[in-house]
Amino acid sequence: MVKHSAAMRLLPAALACALLGVTPSANAAATAYVDCPGDVYACLYDGPNGTGARLDIRTCGQRVELRRDWWDKIESARIVHASNVTLWSYYPNGAGGSELVLRGTRGTDVNAYAGNMADIIDCR
Repeated sequence: MVKHSAAMRLLPAALACALLGVTPSANAAATAYVDCPGDVYACLYDGPNGTGARLDIRTCGQRVELRRDWWDKIESARIVHASNVTLWSYYPNGAGGSELVLRGTRGTDVNAYAGNMADIIDCR
């Protein structure tokens, strides 16, 4: 019986990847957030770990409502040039006030504490 090295056992998989034009990755998180441009304050995503549709934050300086089409959608964020970004949600049933949804500082990738709830952004 001929023993094959580990490299030889992986050869069929490597060949299949090369023929199909795909690159195997250690995990899905390695490819997340890669589409966030370097000239924004932050990128907000509607999926966890920087996946899904992206909203680029290009203005900063005050607490404002998010665009209505992004209300209750944000799951994660990459903070690029902002010192900090905080997302809030209005309390349900019009009770007034707001609830913390996500907080991150420059150079971090963060998931929301409570996904699909953000209505307000405070970018500084």
